[in-house]
Amino acid sequence: MTLHLLKAQLDLPSLLNVLKGFGPQDACLLRDDATFLLLKSDALCALEPLMENEQLYVLQEDAETRSIPALEEGINYIDYTQFVALTLEYSNTISW
Repeated sequence: MTLHLLKAQLDLPSLLNVLKGFGPQDACLLRDDATFLLLKSDALCALEPLMENEQLYVLQEDAETRSIPALEEGINYIDYTQFVALTLEYSNTISW
């Protein structure tokens, strides 16, 4: 189980390349400028499998700072305390 931390806003080919490395029990956390991916329909389509399995997390403070509206379906908005707890749940963490 790996927690993938996305910090940068990736273009679609780069995002798809990152997602290829995900295992079935992996999760993704969007933070910093990666939260802008929530505004792109093609990125949301690529992230949909994670959303369906509730394996997509977003640092709420980072999204709010960037005026990104909260989406309800399949996205877990967390604070920094929950972020730390999440890293302890996964055996590996990778930053992209």
